[in-house]
Amino acid sequence: MKKINKAFSLVELLVAMAIIAVLISIAAYGIQIVQRNARNTKRRKVVEDLQLLAADVQTNTFMYPSGLRKSGNNLEFTDSGGSVVGTYPVQGFTNVGSVLSSCSNLGGGTGGGGGEENTVTVCFEPTNLRLGVVLEGTNNGYVTSL
Repeated sequence: MKKINKAFSLVELLVAMAIIAVLISIAAYGIQIVQRNARNTKRRKVVEDLQLLAADVQTNTFMYPSGLRKSGNNLEFTDSGGSVVGTYPVQGFTNVGSVLSSCSNLGGGTGGGGGEENTVTVCFEPTNLRLGVVLEGTNNGYVTSL
């Protein structure tokens, strides 16, 4: 009588493991894209909140802020004399990157231009009344007018 083997061969097990590895790597890449998009949405929200704060400053002082600077994990609008006229506490990011004086060359790259995933880097042009933020993983940023 011939003996029937009911086990999988080594080749069949290796093929199954390779298929599982490919599926896991595709899923991990998809998760990274979703996480990056969520961080970019939070960066856009920072700009929208700064727009509201600038409008509030304009309503209270009858002029738009003339500067934007970082102070710890806060962004502060200043007047022409350098006095703070509005403060925005940046939430959801571990640190605030630099405040750029020009929004014309917003380049993305990894980490929102700051080299880290949890960095937000903004720009402010008081003469053109434009605010922007560097987006992660893109070659452009998000710029809007006040």
